[in-house]
Amino acid sequence: MSRQFLLNRLLGMDQEEVALHHGEEYFEQVPQWTVEDVVKWLKKVGFGEYVSVFEQCGVDGDILLLLKDKDIKEDLQMQNGILRKRFLRELKNLRKTSDYSSCDGADIADFLSTIGADFREYSYNLVSKDMSVDYMKKLGAADLQDMLKEVGVDNIVHQHKIVDAVISLDEEFQSNDSSESSETSYDVYLTYPKSKGAELASLIKMQLELRGISVFADSHESAHVSKTNLKLIQETKHFVLILPPSGLDSCLVQNRGSEKLRAELVAALAVEANIVPVVDNFQWPDQEELHEDVRAVSYFNCVRWVHDYQDACISKLERFLRGDNYLKVDSPFSTMGRISMARSRRSSGVSTPVGKSRRSSDMMTNLLMVPRSLRASKLSLVSNDSGLEAH
Repeated sequence: MSRQFLLNRLLGMDQEEVALHHGEEYFEQVPQWTVEDVVKWLKKVGFGEYVSVFEQCGVDGDILLLLKDKDIKEDLQMQNGILRKRFLRELKNLRKTSDYSSCDGADIADFLSTIGADFREYSYNLVSKDMSVDYMKKLGAADLQDMLKEVGVDNIVHQHKIVDAVISLDEEFQSNDSSESSETSYDVYLTYPKSKGAELASLIKMQLELRGISVFADSHESAHVSKTNLKLIQETKHFVLILPPSGLDSCLVQNRGSEKLRAELVAALAVEANIVPVVDNFQWPDQEELHEDVRAVSYFNCVRWVHDYQDACISKLERFLRGDNYLKVDSPFSTMGRISMARSRRSSGVSTPVGKSRRSSDMMTNLLMVPRSLRASKLSLVSNDSGLEAH
């Protein structure tokens, strides 16, 4: 599967496709269920003996989705604790797979799904209290957490994850609204992990802008990447990636979670952006540990951040961005003249920059163009500043 195909898929995805993208389909409109529909479901999941009490209490879809353990024990007479656990497990699965479009809850459900599959079960709790994603973005962290407790999100970890997701989403939309309203174009798209790289990202953004290089900065710790950001990556000449310790963990094959950074990298690679990793005590993982569609990021020259020499690091980064990069390379790329001119012009950091790039006459891409025939050899293929170790 090509990177361009993946990029087009990400750009073309609408809200109705989110569920399918995550391998789920939602059919049952439980909020509209009648008591008869609930009875059918009870029999289906093995709780037919409680049909009469559910009918007596008039439990329809709306009530079913909001049931708590106390309600089930006291009002529906399910005294056996093991049975209640089994029932709550079935009810949780129903909440996770319900279609909430009938009660204007699709946006809430889609948002919660981006945090994790288990979070979708809270959709109707929020909808029943007239909550929306836009309203949650207006609340402070403390007020939002109190509201989550009130609507029945009892898991403290889940409370914090929802709060963090809302805050990240708010910051992302604010930055997107700002960029869209001003129709500003940028020289650099800078992505960073909020928890470990925000301070360094802010410093780099400020220093580059003082040197006349415009920067769009965004955290990649939120659950998803917006279409606006993906299009911005397409239109931006350079892609700077802040990598503190474990900075690429979300791109490892064995990890499952937020795929925003992976989506950003796929987009940058698809348009052959000049990617410049800035590494701060970062250890590159083995190529096989990374998803195949982002492994090429290891072939780019990087700036190793040394806090005692910040000015020198910024100057080096600026040279990478402006194309004035004359790094020494102990690899077969010292004979890049044998490679076509079109490819050699994209080899900033490998040989002396010449000519003009696909994006600009004075800015060049930074990827080490590794021929397939050489990748399998035991020769040194990388510069001292790339993400790969020389053999």
